[in-house]
Formats: sequence, structure tokens, C-alpha cells
Amino acid sequence: MLDPIGHAPIHATSPTIVSVLRAEASARSEAQATAVSVERARADIALTVALSKVAGLQEAKARYTADTTDDACRLMMAAQEAAQAMLSAFVSFRERLAAA
Repeated sequence: MLDPIGHAPIHATSPTIVSVLRAEASARSEAQATAVSVERARADIALTVALSKVAGLQEAKARYTADTTDDACRLMMAAQEAAQAMLSAFVSFRERLAAA
């Protein structure tokens, strides 16, 4: 029996087609795994940055000795920024893991 084009017997071309399809599926799977790894790495970096901001906030808090309103306001703004960055990093990380 010939293939649809009429060039070679089906049993001669089928293993080649199956091999190509398997290789293609394997390559696609590897690409997806790599994309997931990259997204996880990006989420880890975002989390590290957020944790760094929190650590910086703790250091700044230890340095503040004056009880002025300006210092308290700046400290509160820094705390809010760090908390928001950390929350965003966690949300992003969970969304990417859920999609993987």
C-alpha cells in the first residue's frame, strides 16, 4: 500500500512520521518546561526584591531615633511600599505556578 502521495509504502514512511511527531512534541514540552522555569525564576527574583525592601525598611526603622511626624510618615510610606511589593510578588508567583 502506498502513502497518500503515492511515493512509498505506508509502513516505510510511518515510523519516520511518528519519529518526527514525537520529536516535535518533545521539543514543545521542553520549551514549555523552560518557560515555566523562567517564570518561576522571575517570581523568585521579585520575591527577593520584596524581601530586600522589607529588610531595608527594618534597617531604616532601627536608624530612626527622632519621633517627628516627617520621619513617621516616611517610615509608614516605606512600609506600605514594601508590603505592596511583597504582596505583588506572592500573587504573581502563585498565578504562575497555578498556570504551570
